[in-house]
Amino acid sequence: MKRCAQCHGKLGLGVCSRNLWNGWWWVDVRFCSSRCAALYELKQQDTNARRWRTVLARLKFSTEVTDPFRLAIGTQCSATATAATT
Repeated sequence: MKRCAQCHGKLGLGVCSRNLWNGWWWVDVRFCSSRCAALYELKQQDTNARRWRTVLARLKFSTEVTDPFRLAIGTQCSATATAATT
């Protein structure tokens, strides 16, 4: 028996069906109500936003670490700070 993609309840007569792209192929998804379809869509959008924030944060971190200009400034500032304290 087919189940709702969001709440995993039994599908009745008022089935909402959507074809969604999951990144590799189209997937036929069925929902028991329009409420479940809306909740599923919000969940997917939140998951995608979180994934992109993670990717962008990692890219920002990797450019900060590997940027030679920032590394030179950072070592110069720390050397100046240690010279000033001694």
